[in-house]
Amino acid sequence: EGKKEALDLLSKVEEVRAKEREVQVEMEEEEGTAHQQYSPRTGGWQGPPGQGQPRRAFALDNRTRTLRAAGLPADAGEGPIREHFAKFGEVTRVELVDADKEGDGDGDGGAGDDD
Repeated sequence: EGKKEALDLLSKVEEVRAKEREVQVEMEEEEGTAHQQYSPRTGGWQGPPGQGQPRRAFALDNRTRTLRAAGLPADAGEGPIREHFAKFGEVTRVELVDADKEGDGDGDGGAGDDD
């Protein structure tokens, strides 16, 4: 049973890696909020399209970080995602966002009532 759980976990990690291009990362820092997207092709962080370079380059440090991920498989777990992104710095909170609700067209990012 432990071997099956390990294989399931590895499978989920592989699914997460396959979906990296669709992952939206929102880093909430003590000084403010920066919306950036990680590109596995270039190995770097990119700001929103049309916005030029990000406000500042991504740096490994000890500041508190929240990872907000959308577009992942429904069964993607917080543990494998936290483990994968830990190489970029401490991840203190992981928020898995339902992409369908996030872009529901009412401008609130999926927050609140769905009317």
